[in-house]
Amino acid sequence: MNSHVCKCEPFTALADKCLEQITKFIDEKLPDAETKESHGVFAFKTDAGEFVLNRQVPEKQMWLSSPVSGPSHFDYIEGRFYEKNKKIGLSELLEKEIDHILK
Repeated sequence: MNSHVCKCEPFTALADKCLEQITKFIDEKLPDAETKESHGVFAFKTDAGEFVLNRQVPEKQMWLSSPVSGPSHFDYIEGRFYEKNKKIGLSELLEKEIDHILK
C-alpha cells in the first residue's frame, strides 16, 4: 500500500468538504455567478473578477486566488483553513470579500 496516498486521504476529504461548503455559499450569495468545479478546483466569476480556490494536497493547503485580496495559502489549523500572514480563515475572508462586492 502506498503510504503517501494514505496520508493525503484525510486532507483530501477535508478539502473536498470545504469546497462543497464554499460552493453552496457562493450559490446562495451569487446565484447568477458563473461557476466551474473540477478535480479539487472551484472557480467563480464576479463583477470584481474571477476567484479560484483549489486544494494543494502535497502542501496540505487550500489556495485562493482573489481579484480583491490577491493570492492566499490556507493551512488546516484547529478545525479550519487559516491564513497565518493575513490572520484570517478562508470562510471569513470569502464572506468579507463577497459582502464587499455585493455592496
